[in-house]
Amino acid sequence: MLQDPGQVPVSGLMTFQSVGEIRLYVKGLLEYYEKRYDVYSQKVGALMRLYEKRERGKEFKRGRVSGWKQVGMLMVNSEDALLGTLEIMLDAMEEYKVKMLRTHEVMLGFDALNELSIPDGVPLTLFLRNGVPLRVLVDAEKEASKIEALAAPL
Repeated sequence: MLQDPGQVPVSGLMTFQSVGEIRLYVKGLLEYYEKRYDVYSQKVGALMRLYEKRERGKEFKRGRVSGWKQVGMLMVNSEDALLGTLEIMLDAMEEYKVKMLRTHEVMLGFDALNELSIPDGVPLTLFLRNGVPLRVLVDAEKEASKIEALAAPL
């Protein structure tokens, strides 16, 4: 099970010794995303109630500026921390939702992966992009450590 976000690689290569190891890792990844989504969901609910309470009785203004300003490559909100926090938490939830759905699809494909009759002890390299497993390389010639060393970032 993945507890620490530092354990979740955003993109990169990971080597495993069996399909079972990859399945266990991907299951932990899915559980991590589900828990993060639930945490954000609860916080968003609380922030929405707080925002509604704060705005109760105020006149609705059309065309209200969101309070975000571009500073270089970053967007900064220094006008309304509550609304800004709500917006970015909703964005984070959406990203976790996409990762959950894609990782869940990967989990469903493991039965087909088992049908490939991959021998035990053959190195398997998992490629992740944006935290989602995309490819598995089966290295029947056991060259994975050499390839990984060559493909490792400098």
